[in-house]
Amino acid sequence: MNFLRDGSSASSLSVRLSTLTASELRSLIERLANDGEAFSARIDYLTRPQSAVESIALRIRGIRRDDRFVDHSDLDEMVRVVRGVAEDIERDVLPREPVRALALTEQLMALNGPLMNRSLDDGTIGMAIEEACTLWLKIARVVRESGALPKMDWVARLKEVAGQDDCGVRRAMLQQAHLLFDEPQLRAMAESQERQAVAALATEPGDLGAPDDVPHDPRVQTLVLQDIAKALQDPQLYNRAVRLHHVNPDDRALEAMARFHLDCGDATGALDILESPWEGGRETVRLDLLDRAYGQLGDNASRIDVRRKRYQHLPCVWTYQALNELLDVPARQELRAQVSIDAVELRDVATAAQLLCAAGNWPLAQAILLARAKEFDVTLGTQLEPLAKEAEARRYPLMSVIIWRALLNPILERGASKAYYHAAQYLSELRRLAGTIDDHRGLPTHAEYEARLRERHGRKTGFWRQMSIRP
Repeated sequence: MNFLRDGSSASSLSVRLSTLTASELRSLIERLANDGEAFSARIDYLTRPQSAVESIALRIRGIRRDDRFVDHSDLDEMVRVVRGVAEDIERDVLPREPVRALALTEQLMALNGPLMNRSLDDGTIGMAIEEACTLWLKIARVVRESGALPKMDWVARLKEVAGQDDCGVRRAMLQQAHLLFDEPQLRAMAESQERQAVAALATEPGDLGAPDDVPHDPRVQTLVLQDIAKALQDPQLYNRAVRLHHVNPDDRALEAMARFHLDCGDATGALDILESPWEGGRETVRLDLLDRAYGQLGDNASRIDVRRKRYQHLPCVWTYQALNELLDVPARQELRAQVSIDAVELRDVATAAQLLCAAGNWPLAQAILLARAKEFDVTLGTQLEPLAKEAEARRYPLMSVIIWRALLNPILERGASKAYYHAAQYLSELRRLAGTIDDHRGLPTHAEYEARLRERHGRKTGFWRQMSIRP
């Protein structure tokens, strides 16, 4: 297979095959067919197109009828099978029988529910079915343009197929409707959909005066309109759809609108949406979007202003670094001085220390950790190992000790046995550092610290076993 996938080798093979007689080629193909089931099936598909349809339909039915549970170890194989069916439909059926290829793809898409119900899917099966949905759109275009189904209402058919949704995998079909329709057709589809949505919102469900063809679920109609807007990459249409869906859009709806404007390259439209502040932690999201918008406009001064506000709203390493990278040298020096003031006031000790280290003020970072060591309670899984190692390299061993202890303590306190390997690593680091420190400045010595560990956690044999096997 690798030989055939190489361009030069395939060309060379083609030249050599062209020197064979028809009889020699026939003999070669027969031998290959006898040697491999896959090769034999491929020949069957080429010589008897109907056999490809029957074989693929049989494979899809087999997947549906198989009631075995698919755990994590078997997911990759199941995804490979689903994708293999889709590839065979596209390669072997579509070129000769596009209508049947469309029907087979619909059968493949319908496997999503049964597969989800008998698997521990991590999203990979859903992704494979989404790929089949995309294939359906491509095949549908071939069928539509060929005129093979002249009476088909393709807009209605797309809505019908997309509406038969299992676990949300088919909604993207409307967002990819440009694969089936050209822009004028999509515009007509959008206009019709918008009229339906407005009519549905104007009439109370159950009103006898409502036309029979007006849907009674306005939320669905507006969501469909949003999807069509994405297919058109039309932010103004998307805005109208969202505002039909939310009379008074909250900040999450505004976020979706602004992101879509930015995705479409309409930074000015996004700025109009992001004009007013949002509440609480959501303000950081608004500032992130403003930063992106000004970046698209090339307005560096406004980006600096936004990033400064974001740092003031949420002082931490990433907001500091984002602001620092846009500043000139004098402004960076001013920012570092401001960080030394801000960090002292922060409630979270870990954030304060990380921020000071990022700004290069290691002495103050160690002083804060020493003064507030009892408050330094990190969340299990916090990634502070690099900071502990850098502190030691910069000759701040007490800071390193505080960090290693803060990482070790929650693992033992919570009995997180799966993390005992890491806890043993942290204690080994502490043992190694113990001989390099003469003055603990009020911290318990390593001997005192480990004695307390044994007193509190001596029965956690899994942890001490990890320690016993370390060099």
